Amino acid sequence: MIAKRAVALGSAFALCLLCSFSSLAQTPTGTIAGVLTDPAGAPVVRALVTITNRDSSLTRSLNTSDEGDYSAAALPPGVYRVTAEATGFPLLESSATVQVGTTTTVNLTLQIGEISEKVKVDNAAPSINYEHYQVGSVVSRLQIENLPLNGRNFLELAKLEPGVTNPVPGTNNRVSVPILGSGVQTNPRIGYSRVTVDGGDINFVDSIGAALGVSQEAVQEFQISTVNFDLSTSVTTNGAINIVTRSGGNDFHASVFYFYRDHKLAAYPGPRREQGNLDPFFQRQQFGFRLGGLIRKDRAFFFTSYERNDQRGVLSIQPRTSEFAPLGGIFPNPFLGNQFNLRFDVRFSQKHNAFVRYTHDGNNVFGPSGGLNNSLPSGWSRLKNWVDQSITGLTSVLSSSLVNDLRLSYFFISSPEAPANSADCPTCLGVGAPRINIADVGLMFGNARRLSFVARRFQLTESLAWQKDQHRFRFGFDWEHATTSAQRLEQEPAMIELYSPRQVRNFNAIVPPAAQIPLPSSFLTLDDILRLPVRSFQTSVGPGLVLQRDFRKHRVTDLYRLYATDTWRISPRLTVNYGLAWSYEPHTLNTALRNPNS
Repeated sequence: MIAKRAVALGSAFALCLLCSFSSLAQTPTGTIAGVLTDPAGAPVVRALVTITNRDSSLTRSLNTSDEGDYSAAALPPGVYRVTAEATGFPLLESSATVQVGTTTTVNLTLQIGEISEKVKVDNAAPSINYEHYQVGSVVSRLQIENLPLNGRNFLELAKLEPGVTNPVPGTNNRVSVPILGSGVQTNPRIGYSRVTVDGGDINFVDSIGAALGVSQEAVQEFQISTVNFDLSTSVTTNGAINIVTRSGGNDFHASVFYFYRDHKLAAYPGPRREQGNLDPFFQRQQFGFRLGGLIRKDRAFFFTSYERNDQRGVLSIQPRTSEFAPLGGIFPNPFLGNQFNLRFDVRFSQKHNAFVRYTHDGNNVFGPSGGLNNSLPSGWSRLKNWVDQSITGLTSVLSSSLVNDLRLSYFFISSPEAPANSADCPTCLGVGAPRINIADVGLMFGNARRLSFVARRFQLTESLAWQKDQHRFRFGFDWEHATTSAQRLEQEPAMIELYSPRQVRNFNAIVPPAAQIPLPSSFLTLDDILRLPVRSFQTSVGPGLVLQRDFRKHRVTDLYRLYATDTWRISPRLTVNYGLAWSYEPHTLNTALRNPNS
């Protein structure tokens, strides 16, 4: 008997034998780890290692193990100062760069000298990742700031990773990042690249593509994983993108920017130049600011940014036959977007620090909906997307070898669509008329669909890192609960498909004159077009509520996930990674798998 609930169970077991330098995990923080030895190469036991963030003065103090190992997990990305103190040796100091999802190995060797001296060593930064089995990389803040981006979408930089193709824009302002030729499909998670910001999932609920746009001014860096994911990576089919936002520090930093582009640097958008529109207008203005600094020295910080995108674009709509060619043209396709970000970081004590962040992405666009690009403007929609993410995190140092990171995220989407009205398109053919489609001509106009979509996702992520001798254990739990509600009217008041003039002429050629269908001399008005014979007619009856499984008004999806993994440094040149992950997704599939309609 098929169970009432559908279960998706997955497990992963990965084992790699590699020498060590640095490793990757799909987490919004990084780790500094290493071994402390004396000049003879023997491990230094119970030495004090102190790790301090250069910008915020966040400090971790820990002691080396019996094998000289040390590890500091859940560190925000940034530059750190690492010092080691042991009896009979001078203070040893090094700097290290922590990147998102990465373990930076800082192996330290104490030097012989006066105790009052200070010995400095070169900066340590992630380079060759010997200790992990993933395929991926990190795009740094320097790359985000200095590489040119058309439209300032930092996800375009994902193409720097081998196997990643151009991000694909979708409806509702979604952006999908195809990885390893996966393409862009639909549920259940085919072509699904998981995208998170500070550990919170920002993918469109019950579909694919990142729904939240984040200004590149607010992004510190992001990590891309394509093959052999770390077990901390949640459910995905072909890739994961892990984004970390910027935070303030003890120094104030601010900037203002303005970017402008117009049609003088763009190709003509149509197949041929129209005499009445030889140089169609295009203009994009992007401007905003960022500001970050301290609220209280070494204790509380803030960072905020705002970006506005005012784009006046055009679309070329060209019917395929000469009778309807005068109806085509190049029409305005405006887009207005606002992106806002505000983050606070607080250090409650030496062992507890937290952050809270709110990010908003709102945009308004007038254009074709549902992926249909052959419609005249009267068949376009006014789309208003409102996306929010609120997230908070608490990092607690439970002991010198045990660190806990807890994150709670709330994600909200509202994406209503309304058909074009006289205010959007005062002189357009067919405004307010039924939806009319002449497939043989490639022409569509009249009322588009009316859609209301609201979704919410709650997410709780818990991770625990434990350094025990030569083992670095990580345990994690991920819970997601999402609800969606949709209302849709596709035929309001009706959808009419008409035969084309060519099809009518072919019919008239084979029937007697009395049975022939008269055609008007031109097809430039709605009355003339409606004289074509009807091929099909559809209308809507009843409310537009889209019912879900068991006739519920809301669709509910849940995810429960557990994982445990260990990085075991057997020797300086031999490291073993192994672990186990388990996922459970009720409500995802049909109630009875033997009956797909149930």
